[in-house]
Amino acid sequence: MAFSTNLRQVRRFGSLVGLDVPVGRPAPTDALRYWIRANGRVLDVVRPSEPERTHLVVFEDLCRSPAWEIGRLLDFLEITVDDRRAEALRAIPRTPSSTGRFRSEDLEIFDRDDLEAVERLGFRI
Repeated sequence: MAFSTNLRQVRRFGSLVGLDVPVGRPAPTDALRYWIRANGRVLDVVRPSEPERTHLVVFEDLCRSPAWEIGRLLDFLEITVDDRRAEALRAIPRTPSSTGRFRSEDLEIFDRDDLEAVERLGFRI
């Protein structure tokens, strides 16, 4: 998210998570902070109140291991599908070309606390 060209969410909703986003193009640090706060807020609200109704799907994991992640999701939803439908579901996730774009960027621009928050949310840096 930090290096995405789609920054509409940051501009539109940044103030809802306590960010003072400047007019114009938000910085990667603002985009990452927005992503951390927005995702953290959802998890803070949903997980404690109804943990049995919460299932986190990491998009990168879904693309990397669709059979495993689709199986976990179907189990969580208590849905049984036949083999044909299961195969069709596993064929849906596609890794976008933008995945991993952060690897070619300078991550020194981010606060260590923000990078640690990304890892706590289940993402590898």
